[in-house]
Amino acid sequence: MKLFKRLAKKAKQNRLSRSSEYHFFLKYRYLLVKYQVFIPFFNLEDEFALTRANILLKGLLNKQSIDHLLQKEAETSIEASGRIQHHKIRQHIVSTLKLPYVFMVQDKPFYIPFFNRTMNYIYAEEPDKLYDYPYDRLFESFATSLIDPFENYNYDLYLSSFTPLLDIGIGDTTSHAFYHPDFQTVFIINNQGRLDVKIHLFDRDLKKPNKRDIINRIKTCLTHYFNNDRLKFIHHLHLEGLISEKLYKKVNPTLTTTFIKRELE
Repeated sequence: MKLFKRLAKKAKQNRLSRSSEYHFFLKYRYLLVKYQVFIPFFNLEDEFALTRANILLKGLLNKQSIDHLLQKEAETSIEASGRIQHHKIRQHIVSTLKLPYVFMVQDKPFYIPFFNRTMNYIYAEEPDKLYDYPYDRLFESFATSLIDPFENYNYDLYLSSFTPLLDIGIGDTTSHAFYHPDFQTVFIINNQGRLDVKIHLFDRDLKKPNKRDIINRIKTCLTHYFNNDRLKFIHHLHLEGLISEKLYKKVNPTLTTTFIKRELE
């Protein structure tokens, strides 16, 4: 059996249904069916699919919050002065806007991952523009304005409050490593924002998992992964206490099979 498939088979069953991320998904996934392009994310395949679906949901919730605030501010402004006071509304929203999910792009806060940089800047810095054409259509009909958030924002998005992922601080020219603490799984994500490899840690035969200094211990192992050294990678998974002695013997570190850094390994 291939290495990563065996690690997955022997992993402790940290079920999706037990995680807070999954409960969040169930609560808000109805939002996905409103937009044809998001429907494929309605049904989950694994932990990575859950992570990506929740990024979209958090973006939709952010957009709803800003849209609602804009509509409320417009009503208040019209009641008070008979018109929409753009400058006053902009100053108020920009100075008071507090959203739970934000990602940074070149030191600028963005809130809506499925919008491009220009529209994110407008939502964050010039929200009053949304009262006027052509931006006013974004309140309801924005399907034609959607971009692929994972390819366009990639690591900036995965390393933000939109996900629980932790940066392992290692990668190469085409991918980067992240750790999901809830599922005790390493994601190797490529520069198109897709999953290359999923590495399950702490198998069922590891009776007393040690999670202390976990990021540095994983990083030590992944140094050999990115150097394409299968034997040292497996050896250090065992040495760092990330897999059991029993599993270590089963994956047989003396194999000379070519070590391919892909999900098919």
